[in-house]
Amino acid sequence: MRALIVEDNFTNRKILQRFLEDKFETDIAVDGLEAVTAFKDALNEEKPYDVIFLDIMMPNKDGMEVLRDIREYEEKQGIMGLDGVKIIMTSSLEGNHDILNAFKAGCEAYIVKPYSKQQIEARLAELGCTAVTV
Repeated sequence: MRALIVEDNFTNRKILQRFLEDKFETDIAVDGLEAVTAFKDALNEEKPYDVIFLDIMMPNKDGMEVLRDIREYEEKQGIMGLDGVKIIMTSSLEGNHDILNAFKAGCEAYIVKPYSKQQIEARLAELGCTAVTV
């Protein structure tokens, strides 16, 4: 399975990568612009991501903009509903308004930082993104 980690903080990227390394092939994007490009490239190369971990507060393009861009691009490609990539928002923002807006924009899960391996694995299992060892 493939995962894209979109995170501008080096430490958070490394933590997520370690959590996922035994089950996912991971790619990294350090800002929103890189994230959209990586997502589109993977889809166009017919190697789509199974899951994207998407930070909300990032430079160049924030996570909410990236989420909307991904969902719009999927729609233009005829990818709808459960066929789309699973997106897990990761943020230090824990207000109900922020979480609700993320779900309205089309994410499947929301994890407040700091997160644990158990939280990540639980969300992946809930979304059906359990992988065999690579």
